[in-house]
Amino acid sequence: MAIHCVILFADLAGSVQLYRQVGDEAAKGHILDLQRLLTAGVEKFNGHVQEIIGDELLARFDKPDDALGCATALHQCAETYSGNHLLALHLRIGLHYGPVIVDETEKRLFGDTINIASRVTNIAQADQTITTDALVQHASSTWRANVRLFDVTPVKGIQGSLVVYDLPWKHDDLTHIITSGIQADDKQTSSTSLSIVYKESLVKIADSSSAFVIGRAITNDLVVNADSVSRRHVSIERRRNHFILTEQSTNGTHLYLDSGETLYLRREQFTLTGRGEIALGAPREAGDDHILRFTSGNSTNLG
Repeated sequence: MAIHCVILFADLAGSVQLYRQVGDEAAKGHILDLQRLLTAGVEKFNGHVQEIIGDELLARFDKPDDALGCATALHQCAETYSGNHLLALHLRIGLHYGPVIVDETEKRLFGDTINIASRVTNIAQADQTITTDALVQHASSTWRANVRLFDVTPVKGIQGSLVVYDLPWKHDDLTHIITSGIQADDKQTSSTSLSIVYKESLVKIADSSSAFVIGRAITNDLVVNADSVSRRHVSIERRRNHFILTEQSTNGTHLYLDSGETLYLRREQFTLTGRGEIALGAPREAGDDHILRFTSGNSTNLG
């Protein structure tokens, strides 16, 4: 049976740190408890949870307004649960509206709408809801007044650019997104590039058409042959004037920003800005054969 509906993905960020913080059994308990609360939240907004795989929940809604209201409620639920248990769990939520095929026998959904919703979720950062123009156009005027144009970006597997919106959910969210400069014109940002230095090699990334892959395998765009590095460790994609690092390794990745901030990523995404070091699979104290130096900015200023 083919229907039009909203697909919502809610991906739990912070679970890796949770396992390290409280141990496997306690972390599993917290994640299951939170997922039960999220499921109840979906049902409260007339949605249906189709499946939960690992840290990700997939739900569908018949009405766009229900889905947008639910997204806000799910973020609030995760924030409340984290606060009550002194944890740092956050959601990344993506939504898209379109046709899907419902297999009532298998209780499964099929169609490109699901793929697009999943890719939109990958754009979202922790504590953020990203939705598409297709959904916004079917929402009520009240919800359309609350979303903010976030980007016009190429999405892998989709012809042309996708218009996506950010849905603020905190009353104190005062982030100002300047939308007047967001256009589907890549010429506007063609001067932005990312430089990566590894040992004696310098690579500059400016192309947005494909991911730049770094790892131990000789088929990668940049080969880093160190014991701590996975065969396909990280990939970097340019989305308009931003460079998004996607972590996909076994050992994780340490980031040391020149601003003084340090981060540990595992199966997460991060926007590379400014300058810093990327340590693949191990802290930088372990040596220098797994460390990259990056600089993000105008290509005329990179050296």
